[in-house]
Amino acid sequence: MPLCWLKMVSMLTCIRHSLLSRKVKPGSGKLAEEFRLLLFFSLVFGVSLIFFGLFRLFLLLRYLKLAADIPAGDIGRAFLVGLRFDMVIVSYILILFFLPASFLPLSKSHKIQAAFLMILGAVFGFFFLLSTIDLEFFGAYNARLNLLAVQYLETMGPALRTIWQEYPVIPYLLLWAVVSALFIGIVFWIGQVHLGRSSCRPIWQRALLLLSGLGLLVLGARGTVSSSPINWGYAYFSQHNFPNQLALNGIFTLGRSIYQEMIEDSRSVAKKLSVTTPDEAVRTVQHLVAHPAEAFLSADYPLVRRRDFPSASTPATSAPRRPNVVIIIMESFTAEFIGVLGGAYQASPQFDRLAQEGILFDRFYANGCRTNRGLTAILCSYPGLIGLSMMQKVESQQPMLTLASVLKPLGYHNCFIYGGDLNFDNMEGFFRRHGFDRFVGQEDFPKEAFQTEWGISDEEVFHRANQEFSRLPQPFVGVVLTVSNHEPYRIPTPYAYYPPQHVQSRFLNSFKYSDYALGRFFDEARKQPYFDHTLFVIVADHGKNLNYRTDLSLNQFHIPCLFYGPKILGGSSRRRIHTIASQIDILPTLIGILRQPLVHHCWGRDLLSLSEDEGYAMLTANDEKLGLVQDGYYLVVRLGGPSSLYLVEDEPDKDRAAEFPEVVSRMERKVKIMAQAGWYIFSQRRCWKPELVAVHGGKETCNKNALIY
Repeated sequence: MPLCWLKMVSMLTCIRHSLLSRKVKPGSGKLAEEFRLLLFFSLVFGVSLIFFGLFRLFLLLRYLKLAADIPAGDIGRAFLVGLRFDMVIVSYILILFFLPASFLPLSKSHKIQAAFLMILGAVFGFFFLLSTIDLEFFGAYNARLNLLAVQYLETMGPALRTIWQEYPVIPYLLLWAVVSALFIGIVFWIGQVHLGRSSCRPIWQRALLLLSGLGLLVLGARGTVSSSPINWGYAYFSQHNFPNQLALNGIFTLGRSIYQEMIEDSRSVAKKLSVTTPDEAVRTVQHLVAHPAEAFLSADYPLVRRRDFPSASTPATSAPRRPNVVIIIMESFTAEFIGVLGGAYQASPQFDRLAQEGILFDRFYANGCRTNRGLTAILCSYPGLIGLSMMQKVESQQPMLTLASVLKPLGYHNCFIYGGDLNFDNMEGFFRRHGFDRFVGQEDFPKEAFQTEWGISDEEVFHRANQEFSRLPQPFVGVVLTVSNHEPYRIPTPYAYYPPQHVQSRFLNSFKYSDYALGRFFDEARKQPYFDHTLFVIVADHGKNLNYRTDLSLNQFHIPCLFYGPKILGGSSRRRIHTIASQIDILPTLIGILRQPLVHHCWGRDLLSLSEDEGYAMLTANDEKLGLVQDGYYLVVRLGGPSSLYLVEDEPDKDRAAEFPEVVSRMERKVKIMAQAGWYIFSQRRCWKPELVAVHGGKETCNKNALIY
């Protein structure tokens, strides 16, 4: 039990003894009265811990199936460890009230006392509301409350409508109301019994009271007597994910993530990621990503490079010089339900059909777990960053390359089609800044089109995409981002396939509907002149969290990736590639297929030029976690906490970090170096400089003054 909590229990015992001792020296009653305020806050402190522990019990009951194979001792310890995190939150709250209460005449004025108690109860009620939200947030994201919840405030309307349809809002509101009312009632009772006046105390007594109570609360807010305050890594005591998550407090993780994003500067983030010097980290990444035929162009913009294709060499494909490129990004199109990837339920017949005629990557992973991470990985070939998405950061105004801007020197036109709000996550602003010119969004569709809280149905979006591509001058870059396979999973009525009693029926129905819409799109596209001259890439923005037993489950990142274009790929199509890869590898692979001397700053590699054992995938979560998949291992790095190592094919939920410490050390260094270099280049605005390349008649030449890193 924490030291400060033991001290508080000891003080409560002494106070209780003094209060119960009535027949003592004259004046002792007055002395007891001076400690009533401290007793009041001590009792509220204890009651608050009980109530936050109650929410931890609610979380356990809500996800009891996750505890099925976990030792009871781990579950019990989660409550004890969680007490420490609860104490931190309660201490922070009570500090705000303890200072004014030390000087207010709370017993002299019933109105002041009532107002004080009501405000105190309301503040706790607000945090109980956050704890109630956390019950379902954990189920959706396999993590406690974090910055992701704040990011959804930017689209509060659709988010609230989705929550209303997807979750049992009324029962949760009733639960919150009952808990809050009970807590406020107890606080009022404690206040009426124990609050004493403070206006008549001598100054030295008030100072002593203030300092002693404040000291205990500050100690409680730190959560430890060591030099550094408690961090979330303290909760990771078990080899099982659920007890570790159960031990955390959602308000603690939310506050910590907001603090790290809004308060801590780039130097703090760089310190957490620092493994070596920034220059050494960048050099390491250069060696990781460079193709033998590529030359780096600048020391100041260290990943900018050009890949040359000798004209005398034999083309790897029968591709025309400048085919159209269409990227289809499917919402939550997880590999878990893709038939050709071993998925169950026969939910992807159209994708499976297309996969028979294309290049399918069956060990392909999303770089992040949100759409905004997937977009920058796919279209910019840039890995996810800690904190806010790159699209939302101010630094993203710096020059950066996207698929559109990379191909624009070759005369490519472009169009970005999304059935939702183009302002979501600064989507249009970011991509317009970085090379995209034409956008089609939710407002550009007929009002009678079927739509959900998040946008237009996939069938309508694909139909519009086919119309746009038919009109665009060739060559062109097209991007289609779907939205139907998103909570609350509403689809046009005739397309429901799985009955309500089926496991995951709503998600599966929207999944299969999206697959159906994809098939309809290709049926229409084949009739258009642009089809034979187009290379299609079908990929998901991210996977789907289905309550797996690890906090950064590999399955939630596993997604399909298909390069499709029989007339473009020729003899290279109809292949299945087992190389481990991720979304950042799409753009450099396209450059390799196009065989044009293009300048880029890709973090990925041309997958068609790699051997199967050269692949890896770097993953980033929203809550300071990194992942690396390589050589049959999957490493999870928790900044500020312990790392875990899993075998991809053998008991993938069992932590093997203790068995393979040298593997953990090697992989941890690699993924941290990549994250360190990614943060450094982005935060220092060293991604790209247009002046590095001069374009003359479609031929790109290197700036002669550029330095090789």
